[in-house]
Amino acid sequence: MSMDFARVLVVAALMIGLLYFVTVPQTGFINIGPGSGSTGGGGGSQWLPAGREKILQPSAGTGSTLITDSDFFVGTRYRETFKDIPLPRGGISMSGGQKLPLLASIANAEAKNGLFSYQKQRLAFQIDEDQRKNVKGAVLNFEVLDTNGLGELIISYNGIVVYSGYMTKGQQSIELDSSRLSKENVVDIESASSGWRVWAPSVYTINAEVRSSLVSGEYKDTRFNLTGTESSEYRLTRLVFATRQGERGNMTVKMNGKQVFRGMLPSGGLLDIDEKAVSGENVIAVAPIDEKESSVVLERIIIFFNSRGTQTIEKAIPVTQADRNKLPGAITFDIKSIVGTPSSLSMTLVDADSNQKQFLITDILKQNKTIVIEVTDKDLLLGNNKAIISASGDGGFEITDFQVKY
Repeated sequence: MSMDFARVLVVAALMIGLLYFVTVPQTGFINIGPGSGSTGGGGGSQWLPAGREKILQPSAGTGSTLITDSDFFVGTRYRETFKDIPLPRGGISMSGGQKLPLLASIANAEAKNGLFSYQKQRLAFQIDEDQRKNVKGAVLNFEVLDTNGLGELIISYNGIVVYSGYMTKGQQSIELDSSRLSKENVVDIESASSGWRVWAPSVYTINAEVRSSLVSGEYKDTRFNLTGTESSEYRLTRLVFATRQGERGNMTVKMNGKQVFRGMLPSGGLLDIDEKAVSGENVIAVAPIDEKESSVVLERIIIFFNSRGTQTIEKAIPVTQADRNKLPGAITFDIKSIVGTPSSLSMTLVDADSNQKQFLITDILKQNKTIVIEVTDKDLLLGNNKAIISASGDGGFEITDFQVKY
C-alpha cells in the first residue's frame, strides 16, 4: 500500500510540472506594466524604442520593450557665454605714482554744532580757465579722527550736499563733479545739530584735503562693439588686472563716460562691472590713481552674456506591422521638473510618409505628472516615425521615461 501511494505521488508531481511548462509563457524577458504575463494575442504592455534607447528582442506573441537611456529638456533656458575683447599683445600697461596736485587741506580740525557753539570747516580753492581745460574733476579725501556721534556729518560742494550721514572713525573719498568746478570753489564740512541734547554739541574731528583729479590723457581707452542681440543678452564686463607681487593697485574705471569703479582692486585682480553695455560702440577707460609708484597691466576684458536658447527634442519611433496590429496605444512620458515659467507643452507626430499631426497637451502641467497621448494606426505608420516635443513660454520641462505603449 505504501509503495502504490509513492507511485501516485511521483506521477502527480510529473503531471503538475508538465502542466506548468505548457501553460506559462517562456518569453526570455520580463514584461513591464499592466497586463504582464498575459498569453492572449491582445494582452500585455509593450514599449517601443525611441532615439538611442535599447530594444530587447521580442518573443512570439509580444511586442518590443523600451528602456529609456536618459532625461531630456524641452523649452527655453539661459546659458552663460562670453567673448574676449582684443587687447594689444601683453595687455595695457599703466603706471601710478604721479601725486595729484593738492588744492586745499585742513588737519585735526573740528566741526561742531550745539546750542551754544557752532563751527564748520571750509576748504576753498581756485582753478583758472586754462587749468579747467585739462582737469576732469577733483576728489575730496577726508578722515574722521574722532566723533561723539551725536549728529550727522554733512559735506557740501559749491552749495550742493554730496555727503550726509553718521560716520565713525575712518577714511573716505568723494568725487567732486567736474561740471560744477568754477574759478572759485568751496567744500564745507559741518556737523548737524545734536537735537534735544542741548548740553552737548555734536563734534567731528577731521583731516581733509582736495586734490585735482586725473588730467586728460591718463585714462587708457578700449573700444568694443556689441550687436543688438548681444546688448539684450549682456550680463557683465570683467576686467582682469595683473599687478606687481604684493600690490593690488588703486584704479578708476569708466564705462561709456560714467565712473563705475574707484578704489583698490579686488584680491586676484578680477573686477566685475554691472553697468549696462549698449548696442554699437562701448568705451572702457581705466587709469591708476595711486600716489605711490605702482605698475598695473590690464590683461583681459571679458564680456559675459546670458544667451537664451530654445530646444526641441525628436524621438525616433520605428514601427513594425506587428506593432501596428496592436494599435490603438499611447505615448507616455513623465515631467521630471519644471524650469522657469513655460506656458504650454506640445507633441507633433511625423509619420513615415512625413504627415504631421500636433497634439496640444491640455493636462495640468506639474512636476512628476505622467502625460498620456493616445495614438492610432492613423498616427503611426509602418516604418520610421518620430515624435517632436516642444514647449513655449519663458522656461521648459525636464522630461523622462519617454515610452510608446501598444
